[in-house]
Amino acid sequence: MAFDRNLTHSGELLTSDHVDSKSKKMIGMSGEKEAFVIKDLWSGLRYLYPVATKNSDDMSVCIKHFAGIPSIRKGCDINIYSEQSGEIRKACRVLGVLHDKSAWDSTKQCDA
Repeated sequence: MAFDRNLTHSGELLTSDHVDSKSKKMIGMSGEKEAFVIKDLWSGLRYLYPVATKNSDDMSVCIKHFAGIPSIRKGCDINIYSEQSGEIRKACRVLGVLHDKSAWDSTKQCDA
């Protein structure tokens, strides 16, 4: 299991998810209605990226920024767990990041 691992450094294991704004009060500064949240399980750092779309190009930009690709580390040094999103899987494939999909548990809220 991902949460049972003995993590040794930042960026080793990340979780991520999409956030959809259904309220007019939850719109980004530039009118974004979507967001991408990503969390580093080693440090607990979380970051919410307002994005125009949920496409793989937007997801790639967010993952690269959060994980420090390519300046700090390479994509192959990172593992990401996420929901079953095709956009996140495609972004990971393009960046060379290992993507593991989480198992859906309807009794729990995602804590990305």
